[in-house]
Amino acid sequence: MAMTHPPFTRLGAGMAATIATLGAIALPPTQGWAQTIDAAPIQLAQAAFSDIGGNIYQAEIIRAANLGFIAGPGDGTFRPNNSVTREQAVSILLSAIGVTDDQLTGQPNRFQDVTPSRWSASKIAYAAANDIVTGYADGTFRPTQTVTRAELMAMLKKVSDRYFSGRPQQPTFTFSDTSDHWANDTITYMSGYCNVATPLNEQGVNFGPNAGATRAFTAAAIVRLYDCGAATPAAGNTTPPPPTEPAQTVAIASYETFSLAPGFLPDPATGSGVSGGSDAVPSQCGFGGDINLSGVPDHQLTVEQSFSYLRIFVNASEDVSLVMRNAKTGEFICVDDSNGTLLPEYAGALAAGTYDIWIGDFVANRGFRYDLNITEFPREGSAGTAAPSTAGNSAFARELLEAHNRYRTEVGASGLAWSPTLATSAQGWADQLAAEGAFYHSDRAFRNGAGENLATGGPPGAYTLTGLVNLWGAEQQYFIPGKPFSDAASNTGSWQDIGHYTQIIWRNTTSVGCGLATTADRDILVCHYDPAGNITGQVP
Repeated sequence: MAMTHPPFTRLGAGMAATIATLGAIALPPTQGWAQTIDAAPIQLAQAAFSDIGGNIYQAEIIRAANLGFIAGPGDGTFRPNNSVTREQAVSILLSAIGVTDDQLTGQPNRFQDVTPSRWSASKIAYAAANDIVTGYADGTFRPTQTVTRAELMAMLKKVSDRYFSGRPQQPTFTFSDTSDHWANDTITYMSGYCNVATPLNEQGVNFGPNAGATRAFTAAAIVRLYDCGAATPAAGNTTPPPPTEPAQTVAIASYETFSLAPGFLPDPATGSGVSGGSDAVPSQCGFGGDINLSGVPDHQLTVEQSFSYLRIFVNASEDVSLVMRNAKTGEFICVDDSNGTLLPEYAGALAAGTYDIWIGDFVANRGFRYDLNITEFPREGSAGTAAPSTAGNSAFARELLEAHNRYRTEVGASGLAWSPTLATSAQGWADQLAAEGAFYHSDRAFRNGAGENLATGGPPGAYTLTGLVNLWGAEQQYFIPGKPFSDAASNTGSWQDIGHYTQIIWRNTTSVGCGLATTADRDILVCHYDPAGNITGQVP
């Protein structure tokens, strides 16, 4: 018989939550942590590494390379999964905060295993003298030892305290594996500092404090720290942060560029950056503030084919604006406050062409971290727009099928087919949850006995459809293959921890249909499955 779903319990203020098919609750990353999972194509030729395509940190790797923080080995690769040593971490960090060779001279060496002739000796000495790093109790630094993710956060926390100030804290994340760790407070703090600390591989609720920091994660974490605090150097800091322009000139845009046509995937296309600049917003916009108008645009959007509807919206912790300019005609599109908030949103038709995009703000010489989202999906309740198409040949259906079937292929299960009938019932339940402002499973009769997966995350557009499905798929780490569905099939001893994932891969399930609804603060994804999975005693 099918197992029943336990009552939903909120596990953390400010955190998104997911519920499995008759299953458990998992906590995905909060705002901003999804921005690099399904990033739009990047066109920064100066950092065209051959081995980062599809990497979850691709956009941040490119930005770090263009800022001059980190480079590849010189053979056209970046080697994102290679580990970073403690001395390499120090070197990258000092580059990020703009320490010059002249500043590295004359520092005493306090570590017995760092010889004066070592390439990193002066850098380690400077970092120790400026309280960026500490050694071990035996007087060593262990320069060639892999830096752990916890140690990296400790270094970044010290840099944030010493070199940057005034950044408001965002909601923090409670990781499941750090409560007894020496770096727990530091890791928690950095999770709220522009999401510098995020779950291992950007999935689940584990941080992996003792895991080695990869080159990809190191680049991403340092870029997040830099973008979060570069505009607010701490008083008395004698080492200026790096220049706001990339070390290598990028002629197209400072951050991500996009080339989109109707039906693009992944949807939304996402980017991020720091708002503001040294120029006034053009007078024709009708509102004030500052942007980087005289420099390269923050982003560039190429519309390959005209859109009858496209939504471009910005998430930030402060009041920001959106300024777009048609690169051919010079016409400006300017948006300040939208939907009763201080955040801007453009929604409507957009003709083919190239558009320069700037994100402005209203605080001189400050700058705020923001996330940019571009989608064909309308906001829930938008006038004159339809809900996302759930037809089998729609971009919506194609992306969700691909996201599901990737997990099924891994276990040798046949691919699911798209069911318009299931999509209709799923969309109906998503709409009802959005209208109620609630989050719970529908009655089995409502879905004619189909299985059901629910996921929610915010703010709207923070997750792609694939990202939402991956929140369910992250439970794969707890699944024990070959065992009948029960508590014994989970290495945690609880079937609730695998219920999302097992419904996705359930071999007897042949079809799926999904619906998406959006509220003021989050997206809600509902997927229905036929035949339903998670049957006690049966092997998934």
